[in-house]
Amino acid sequence: MLRTIIFTFLRTSVLAIPLHSNLSTLLNSSSASIFNFSPSRTSNLSSAGNCFEPRSGRLPTNYRDCEEAASQINPLSLPYPITFSRRPEAQFKLPRSYRSRTCIIYLDMVQDTDEDTVLLLDVWGASMDLAHECVRRNPWGSPTLGGYVSVGPAKLLHVVIFGREDPGAVGIATA
Repeated sequence: MLRTIIFTFLRTSVLAIPLHSNLSTLLNSSSASIFNFSPSRTSNLSSAGNCFEPRSGRLPTNYRDCEEAASQINPLSLPYPITFSRRPEAQFKLPRSYRSRTCIIYLDMVQDTDEDTVLLLDVWGASMDLAHECVRRNPWGSPTLGGYVSVGPAKLLHVVIFGREDPGAVGIATA
């Protein structure tokens, strides 16, 4: 519900945003022009299809930690479509990860030359969908291991949630 309200607000107000210093670069980029991009939900997460199975050898995580990690994505910080890529000139340079205690959200593409133009809100939404479907509702039961989904028009941006050892736990060394 909240995601729908935020998304509707962004769709109707994106042209009313004041010009920032980097917005002129965005408007000159044909792949990221807000005038020819139609925002939409771009993650197609099917219930258990993208969740890691228990035999995957991954560490468990929990919903609260993944929700906290997803909040670091800050979907309202860039309320217009941006180009995700590994290339140096990308507006959003990959790979990137967000961590909170036992949860890691990892964003990347397979090829160094891949790029896709996506709303940060869609990346956050895909992260929350994964956290809900693969961690909170975990189709395999315990432990909750996370999952993956591809987002964006070309489905080149991969969002992966997985667990790690809790760096705050007693006996775990932190660097």
